Amino acid sequence: YFIALDFAPEYRARRIHDRLTDMTGATVEDMAAVHSEIVSIPAQVYSEIIARTPPRNVLSAAAKDQMTGWDGSMHEDSVAATIYSAFRQRLHRQIINHLLGPLADQALVAGGRGAPEHVRQISSMLVTHAQNGDTSLLPPGSAWNTLIAGAFADGVADLSDTLGDDMDTWTWGRVHQTHPTHPLSAAFPEMSEQLDPPSVSMGGDGDTPQAGSYPASDPYTMTGMSVARYVWDTADWDNSRWIVPLGSSGHAGSPHY
Repeated sequence: YFIALDFAPEYRARRIHDRLTDMTGATVEDMAAVHSEIVSIPAQVYSEIIARTPPRNVLSAAAKDQMTGWDGSMHEDSVAATIYSAFRQRLHRQIINHLLGPLADQALVAGGRGAPEHVRQISSMLVTHAQNGDTSLLPPGSAWNTLIAGAFADGVADLSDTLGDDMDTWTWGRVHQTHPTHPLSAAFPEMSEQLDPPSVSMGGDGDTPQAGSYPASDPYTMTGMSVARYVWDTADWDNSRWIVPLGSSGHAGSPHY
């Protein structure tokens, strides 16, 4: 039966599968930890390539040192996660500019499910191609190590410009945040502080089970998150857990908002 032409990349499902494969006697805490999984498979792939790629300059060398031994965990306290994300932004833009030409800018800033879905599919293919050394999507005459070295240097320079010279402060949670806006805030700006939920920092990204995706047009403001998450304890229903983004109440005055 026909289902669809495109599917989400396997990364989130694979991390869940890996966590569950060897699990026995699972507890509520074990399953909650699976929901909170923040290791990124693409980050692991790219960090291995970066580790064997000579840095372009002193700043890149310092950033590469920050990534030494990193396991791909997109923890909110991680500096490596921020560096990786800035690098990947630069790498994607460079290759997508080549592939889509004059449509690239429009595709990278578009909303909805059309162009962003195409960009996501390309981004997923790039991970596999980089891992396998496949240059078929790269500009003619380009090599992965050259593009990655350049994108890494550019991404680190972007972070230096926006976050300052102290690399130890470039934590993922500093930039990877929610900025929810209530639909009525524009109509009642004097009530926006009461209507708009507070901004919070989170780990994860669009490739981790604990989702925290963001658009290329506004890195790294989260616009996609894990929605309703459940853990059922069939031996003790009162021990079950449930969590939703933005709380379980739609009333701005509620403690559960």
